[in-house]
Amino acid sequence: MLKPTTFDNELPVFTRQDIDLYGLPMYFGWDEWICIDSGPDLVADPCDFVLFNKPVHRYSRFDRFRMVLLQLLGWRGKVERDVLEICELVDFDLSNVWLDFRGSLKWNDKSKYYNRIPRILFLLGKVGVVKVDSMTFNSILDRFKQLEYLFTLQKERKYFPSLRYTCCRLLHEFGIELGVKVDCLLTKQRKDALDEFWVKYF
Repeated sequence: MLKPTTFDNELPVFTRQDIDLYGLPMYFGWDEWICIDSGPDLVADPCDFVLFNKPVHRYSRFDRFRMVLLQLLGWRGKVERDVLEICELVDFDLSNVWLDFRGSLKWNDKSKYYNRIPRILFLLGKVGVVKVDSMTFNSILDRFKQLEYLFTLQKERKYFPSLRYTCCRLLHEFGIELGVKVDCLLTKQRKDALDEFWVKYF
């Protein structure tokens, strides 16, 4: 089973070697995480395919960002019927729905659905589809690639900022409003630190 090697500002830290071996942390209930290099890239050993009967997934920050972005926009993300039933029972208002749904999902061991809360709200008929044209969407992806490059130039921070936080910052930067308020970070201290880092380097 995949287990974090340590924690950084409440986020679990996994090595790329472990992710290659066991799969993405999201499959083990971790909604956000940090991936660190554990050595040079290696070709997957055939025994990995035999042991798990499936290909070993290589971690890609860009692919993960794109997935989180699609989920927060409500465009992508499979939601099981039992998850919808859990959320249907929650008494909420849209100004605080993220924390309301998050609490119920966590209680029912469904933490992997946090980023899909906008999708859940759409499926429940509570919000409409966020409209973003293809040119703007691709511009957001290009901007993220720029952030990845800028991150390599600084020495202050070892780990890349939370991808949910990054998505929210870029959506705001491009003037895109989500149908629901997304809590990017749970502690004000972490958010203030990332806000300062963002302004300084990005």
